[in-house]
Amino acid sequence: MAARQAPAPPPRWAVRAAHAVALVTLPSGLWRVALVAGLPIGYVADVPPEVRDLPPGEVAYIVGLSVVSELAALLTIGLVKPWARSRPAGCRWWAGGACGRASCSPPPTPGRR
Repeated sequence: MAARQAPAPPPRWAVRAAHAVALVTLPSGLWRVALVAGLPIGYVADVPPEVRDLPPGEVAYIVGLSVVSELAALLTIGLVKPWARSRPAGCRWWAGGACGRASCSPPPTPGRR
């Protein structure tokens, strides 16, 4: 069996762009958390407190949206790291193992021919 050649490192611009994506989403997440916390930033402070109080469901939605968007942004860093281009030894089906290309392609859309 031939030895696998290590993949080339990603270009510097790609690494910087991946880190920038994670940093760009941070201010909006912090703004949402400050909104939930009741800090008067970015909206009118003249609004009465009873209008500004959010129900618990909306608070959970806003905080969850912030967490999910930041986690999705952090996934871009994994695209440029060496550990993201390798697979565990026990997973032969992962990254070019026993499964064929057809199983990795998206299924056709119903109604389209």
